[in-house]
Order: sequence, then C-alpha cells, then structure tokens
Amino acid sequence: MSRRKRRGRPVAILDARHHQAITLLAEGRLSYGEIADNIGIDRRTLHRWRMRKDFDRELRKVMARNEREWRRTMQSRLRLRSAHDMTWFFDAVGTV
Repeated sequence: MSRRKRRGRPVAILDARHHQAITLLAEGRLSYGEIADNIGIDRRTLHRWRMRKDFDRELRKVMARNEREWRRTMQSRLRLRSAHDMTWFFDAVGTV
C-alpha cells in the first residue's frame, strides 16, 4: 500500500499581508469584511487563511501574547498600595 500524494498547490509561507491580518484579527475590533478591505483582499480569502494551520497557530500566539500583556498591565494597575488606593478602588467599583 502506497500513500497518496496531496494534490493542489503548495502552501506559501506567511507574508506581510498574513501578519497584518493576524494583528487585526487578534485586536478583535474589526469584522472580516473590514479587515479584508484594509489589507486589500477578498473576505473569502481571509476565511481560507483562517483554515490554514500555520496561520491559526500564529494567530493563537499573538492572541496569547496580547492576553499576557493585558494581564500584566491590569495587575500593575490594580495593585493596592495604601489605604488611599483601596478607597479609590472601592469608590470606582461602587462598593460601599
């Protein structure tokens, strides 16, 4: 039994447009259509890119990096150092 070779075009490596799409997708502010228009591709092309394993892997890396950055920023902002900080926090949250 021999293995069948895959048919179709070979998959090209990720270029600048792919990385720009990954950045915009990771931000989560724009729709597929807006991202596609911004990059200059068709919305269906962006959808096909999302199905690529290498594209999805890179997108997950960027999203994880963004989440770690956000968590680190929030931890430093919410660090309560004094009674004044605690009062400010509870006033901001609305807790009595």
